[in-house]
Amino acid sequence: MSFRKSIAANIIIGAFASCAIASTAQAQNLLVNGGFEDSDSGFVTPTGWTNIGPSNGVVPYSAIGPGLTPYEGDNFYTIGGLGTNGISAIGWGIGQSVATTIGNTYRLTFGFSDENGPGLETVLGVGIGGTVTQYTLTATNAGFFARQFQTATIDYIATGALTNISFTLLATNELGIIGNNDPLIDGVIFEQIAVGNPGGVPEPASWATMIGGFGFAGAAMRRRSAGRIAIA
Repeated sequence: MSFRKSIAANIIIGAFASCAIASTAQAQNLLVNGGFEDSDSGFVTPTGWTNIGPSNGVVPYSAIGPGLTPYEGDNFYTIGGLGTNGISAIGWGIGQSVATTIGNTYRLTFGFSDENGPGLETVLGVGIGGTVTQYTLTATNAGFFARQFQTATIDYIATGALTNISFTLLATNELGIIGNNDPLIDGVIFEQIAVGNPGGVPEPASWATMIGGFGFAGAAMRRRSAGRIAIA
């Protein structure tokens, strides 16, 4: 292999290696205990999290019967749990703060459902760094704890060195005592997906263009070399 071809090959290999490293980094969950598996108490705040309002713990899927298919692992979190005797209130929830790099892009992925109280509707608020996304949960006719989990994804560009993530009850049509359609969450993942500009890491379709560019660069090097030989 010629010296010029060797350089081009090393550039291409290095580029692929860089993307492989970036892809590996994306798999790291920056949250502590995002699946609520490091806790087993129904009354104590889950490890790594902070309760917004009174303390509530986790709920095992095995405790509510076969109607709800586990989203992940053995436990999930409900805003109105055993710690408050199944009662909730507007503004209650759970949160966690994560170290982030300003300008980098992150992705929050989580599973959510509700207690599916007949005729009820609640609104789950998911906050990331001060921005709140709302999810309206309208009960079906399947019965209590029979609404299956859905997966949601939110992308976020960090604006600070510390990003707050929260899940709170924003609204409900329940009258009097609230607690028959509380939001459920599980499998929470917060990961970095891009450094700086999301377009900074080449997409697969871009490789043909990049490799073509290397080819043009090699051709230019050969022409310059031939020109020097002719002058000599």
